[in-house]
Amino acid sequence: MSLSSCPPVLRGDEDKHATCGCYSFTSAYWTRLFNEQQLELKYVRRQDDTRFTEMLSSLRVGNVAEGLRAFLEQSAKMFNVRVSSGGMTDLEATHIFPHRERVNTHNRQCLSTTEATRGSKRLVFTAIEYPISAQLTKEEVSRQLDQALMAPEVPELCVGARVASCATLTDGDTAVPNGTIRTVVQLDSAAPHSSCGNASEATVVRFDAVSGQREMVVSPVEMKLLSVARYGAHASRH
Repeated sequence: MSLSSCPPVLRGDEDKHATCGCYSFTSAYWTRLFNEQQLELKYVRRQDDTRFTEMLSSLRVGNVAEGLRAFLEQSAKMFNVRVSSGGMTDLEATHIFPHRERVNTHNRQCLSTTEATRGSKRLVFTAIEYPISAQLTKEEVSRQLDQALMAPEVPELCVGARVASCATLTDGDTAVPNGTIRTVVQLDSAAPHSSCGNASEATVVRFDAVSGQREMVVSPVEMKLLSVARYGAHASRH
């Protein structure tokens, strides 16, 4: 049996809060199975901002203290001021949605808006994917990779598009951690759309690092899907 502390995410009308689910550790079966023995991971390895991690810890259990509420309201007010004064656009903000379908819809809208405002043209890239030591059809490989990976099979980009790395990228002594937000500054319009190798040779991205903004030529990255049922990976997306 696999138990998770995440609440159920129900599909349907996402604007309505579902109250029929509960956390797994509040269930009577939890104590029957584990005798109230729980291990809570408290050290955050991917974030050094103490205040940020404390806010996330509070939000995770539904505790919105007055200080946290004031911080969120102040951040929203600052964002609205920057947008109204022309110092920032809605395209530069990070939006969070509960389901990938709404994420994809929002990203397509942002891409179309960027094309219209900047006069740039989108390029369509197609990933190379295949099974590894597994009897899977192409459809099964694509479906499993879509469920497990953040990187899509057919990403669409244009100059000015905001993107996030789905893997840790390296270019010489420069390393870009997974999840870093960046902006596409160059695409090779002459490259074939079906080849990620040729097209990415001229894909230049300016990313936001702690030390400042840097530009990097992004090369193809292989992502493997690991299986809990067998040793090693059983599918790959390049």
